[in-house]
Amino acid sequence: IMQAARKVNTAKTNHISEEIQKKIILFHNKNKRFPFFSFLGASYKENSSDIRGAPALQIIKKIHEKYKNFYIVDPYVDLVLGLKTQKLNIAIKESDIIFMLVNHSGFKDVQKKIKKSSIFIDYTFS
Repeated sequence: IMQAARKVNTAKTNHISEEIQKKIILFHNKNKRFPFFSFLGASYKENSSDIRGAPALQIIKKIHEKYKNFYIVDPYVDLVLGLKTQKLNIAIKESDIIFMLVNHSGFKDVQKKIKKSSIFIDYTFS
């Protein structure tokens, strides 16, 4: 059962990584520039600082291989992949696209706070 669960989680993680890359390319093709984007959440589960085996971390790693123009926002984690996490208000202000990966309670009303020109996509695992 554990092996099957890992297989499903890996497939979902890969699928979301591919979807994010498609959204980045779509934005680029439409706007003739690459977007600045943010990932909300990096931990294994909501309201936790544990990033061990976190699907969000795996997604961020895959995107980081191709793109460097993003913030990671996680109120429970200070460093992700050697990158310092950013404050939510700064990420919202500067991002063209916001990808929510972990549904921390601090992100509850984030859709109401983003700019009208920003794109918000919720990929939470919960």
